[in-house]
Amino acid sequence: MLRDLIRSDSPDQVDLVHLQNEGVTTIIDLRNADERSTLRHPGLHLPLDGVEDHEFWKEWGQKVEFGTPLYYLPHLQRMPERSARVLQSMAESPPGAVLFHCVIGRDRTGMIAMLLLCHLGVDPESIVDDYMHSVTNLPPEPRIEEFFQQRNGSLRETVREVVDQVGRFTLFDRDQLRRRFLH
Repeated sequence: MLRDLIRSDSPDQVDLVHLQNEGVTTIIDLRNADERSTLRHPGLHLPLDGVEDHEFWKEWGQKVEFGTPLYYLPHLQRMPERSARVLQSMAESPPGAVLFHCVIGRDRTGMIAMLLLCHLGVDPESIVDDYMHSVTNLPPEPRIEEFFQQRNGSLRETVREVVDQVGRFTLFDRDQLRRRFLH
């Protein structure tokens, strides 16, 4: 059974005492420096985007695919060390829950959750369900919905395809992650 992982949007509105009462001992912040104006909690700042890679973001930052899992694989191929660093920090975290977050809890946390769950051996359909849960908590994005209609597919089908691709990446010692988060 999976334990000690909390995927979140920004927890800046939640009191640190509440998080500690919930067993959170590690907070990993995936946001960029310019997104951290309301920082309330100590933790590891491991910005995932790699905004200094202007070439990558010049291409991907303007595409509608950026708001979908379709950018996960290109990001993992271009900057695997960023995701590996997050997985390593999770695996090496002290006992207790690890809360990882970005701003809205879909894209950066979605990619890390997908990669982590693949490394932990979670079945692909459960990983798809996990991602789709994050989408249902957000307001509809007509631009993205229209994009998938034009592709003759659905977001769920696309997420399933991406899970298969992401599952082939081994960025960190799967056994160490499994010892930390499975019982």
